[in-house]
This record gives sequence, structure tokens and C-alpha cells, in this order.
Amino acid sequence: MLFTIISFLLFLPSLTSSSSEAQTWIKAGYWYSGSRFPAPDMDSTLFTHLTCAFAHINTSNYELSISPSDEQHISTFTDMVRQKNPSIITLLSILAGDSNSSTFLSMATQPSHRSSFIKSSIRTARVYGFHGLDLYGVKPDMSPNNMKDMGILFDDWKNRESKDSNRSPRVLTMAGHYLPSKNTTSYPMESIRKKLDWVHIISYDYHLSTAANFTGAHSALYDPSSNISNDLGIKEWISRGLPADKMVLGFIKSYMKCFVTNYCITGSVWISYDDAENIRTKVCYAREKGLLGKELQSLLASAGIANDPNLQVFSLTDLAEATNNFSFENMLGEGGYGPIYKMHCIEILQAYELWKCAKGMEFMNPSLDDTNSSCKLVRWRQIVLLCVQENPADIPSMLELSVMLNMKLPP
Repeated sequence: MLFTIISFLLFLPSLTSSSSEAQTWIKAGYWYSGSRFPAPDMDSTLFTHLTCAFAHINTSNYELSISPSDEQHISTFTDMVRQKNPSIITLLSILAGDSNSSTFLSMATQPSHRSSFIKSSIRTARVYGFHGLDLYGVKPDMSPNNMKDMGILFDDWKNRESKDSNRSPRVLTMAGHYLPSKNTTSYPMESIRKKLDWVHIISYDYHLSTAANFTGAHSALYDPSSNISNDLGIKEWISRGLPADKMVLGFIKSYMKCFVTNYCITGSVWISYDDAENIRTKVCYAREKGLLGKELQSLLASAGIANDPNLQVFSLTDLAEATNNFSFENMLGEGGYGPIYKMHCIEILQAYELWKCAKGMEFMNPSLDDTNSSCKLVRWRQIVLLCVQENPADIPSMLELSVMLNMKLPP
């Protein structure tokens, strides 16, 4: 039995808003300059604000620094996304957390270093056509004096920007931890409230295999069994003095090619996703709480996955062509993220022909080679694909699937 159709899952947003809401509700997204998903392929009409990531802080002179490999993408970002959406607001994000935190602290604690950073960041934003700047990733786990210096930075940054009265002011934002405080240390809330336009709440990555040996939802809206959730974080920000309308709720760490379940398991690792219903619930939550908007943290591919040499990315144009412009006739049904379409894509069809001839490894990642393994990954994938055929009569029964999974019947 051979599968006769190639299916591809597309996420087509169905959340709409009124024209009056569109004037105030922020729909933001981050795009990584190292992504293989080109900026021109983005549907920027879905957003009010797009942030290009990342610029860095020079460790020697503390001016804003952009790597040569990223400069061509960053310098043209605003022009590219404005071709489809002339009114979109663009921001340049500056990575300042984790491994970059020591450089950030060195900059923020010294007046001369702060001045170099502020002048160069504003100059760079204007040269490349960005409408604002975003400080990304600084956590509230530093000393009270460090947080005080951070507040001074925000004050000086905004004041310097405001002095340039002949030009439109830049938007200033930060992407902050879902909790605004740790132990006795808190973000400089007064400076954030007065000097920043809003805060992107990093309300995801709650449980990572690299951080703790614990299984849990990566972006839980509520969690009565712990103090790790979107709702608890938002309430804490508000209790610390930041108004709800100064917060943009972050969700979906990354959306890539095909998420069809709420979770998957690989070995001892459990991976969770936000499905369509989760997203709708979080958007409703943000609106009910009076937040300023929503934010998609990574468009299509995260920085790490985008560097995978075996990753093949299809642009929206490719997908439209392969599905006859997402025609109703090519629609096979509904998945967790939206319609499932029948595709006619040369690369996929060539892969299908190799698959039929038992040459699947010619287009698959070599790490999946199961020739000498008792775990037959390729066989299991063949069996799974049998379950998504166009003709329901061709889909194997549960008994047939059981026999095939037990190696008693060829797929």
C-alpha cells in the first residue's frame, strides 16, 4: 500500500479585529537576521510592529555593533517589510541578556559608556530607517545597584531621544522576564513606566531541558500547582507598578513548518507547543486584562534551527504556487493550526518518488539512518504518512497499523 498524496500543514490566522481596535492593539513579531526565512517573504500586513534581531553592544567602546553577516539584512529590513505594509513600525532589537549581560552591565554602570551606547544606537536606528529600539533579555537577577543603573540608562536614553525635536521620536521598548523581580531585586519600574513605550513580556521557555530536569508547559497561561505562569507574571508586573496597557504578551517561542499536536516526545524529552485554541485563549486573556497587544517571538525559524544546513524552507510564494493559491479544491481538511492542503511541489514530489523506491535516506538527515538500529524511524514515518491519504479508503485500519508497526507487514 502506498500513500498517494503529500500533505502540508499551514497556519492561517483566523483572529480578526475591528478597525478601531487595529488602531491601538499591537500585533508584534521578532525576525532574526540569521533566519533563512527572508524578510521579503513575510506577510507584514499581519503585524503593526516588527522587530529585527539582533544588534549587539561592542565590548570595547560600548557602541552599538552589527556583525558584517547581519548588516545587509538589518540595513534593508524596514524597506523590505514596508513594501507590503507601508504603515508598519520597525524596531531594532539589542541583545543584552545571558552571555551578553556582563557587557551590558559594564555599559550601564559608567556614564561615558552609557553615552556612547545611547548616541550610537539612536544614530544606527535613524541610518537604517528603524522607528524604534528594543533592549532584549536583561533579567532582574542582578544587584539593586545594577537595576538602578538600568533605570538611569532608560532615563538618559529617552531624554537624549527627546532632545532631537526636529525628528519624530523613536519607540523605546524592552523584552523583559515574565517575572519583574527576583528575591529582593526588581526592574527599575518607575523608569520603565515613564521612559519606555511598552515591555514585551517573555512569557515562554518556562521549562527547558537545558535549564532543569523538569517537564511542564513551556508557556502556561495558568498553573495552580506552581508560581510559573503567564497570569502570575502579568499580575506581578501590575503589582510592581506597570500599567496593563504598557505590556505586550509574548507567546509562541517559534512557529516553524508543521506543528500538528500540542506536544511531542523524543527519547526522554517532552516538547510542548501552543495550538490554535491556546493562542485564541491567550489573545482573549490579553484583551480582557487590558494589555497593549500580543507578540510572536520568532517568525518561522528560531536562530538555532535556521543554521541547520539540512533545513529546507518554503516561502509563502512557494506554498501558494504549490496549492493553487490555497484553493478550496486543494484543501483536504482541518488540522490543529488550520487547513491542510494538497501540494504539488517539485522538491516534495521528487522526495516522494525516492521514498517509494526505498531511497528515503537520499533526502533525509543522515542522523535518521536506522539501517543498523532496532528503532526503525524511516519505517514508522512511512506508516504515519499512510494515515493522511486523500482517499479515506486507502487509510489502513487500526489492525493493519498494528501489524505494520510490529514488522509483520510491509508499508
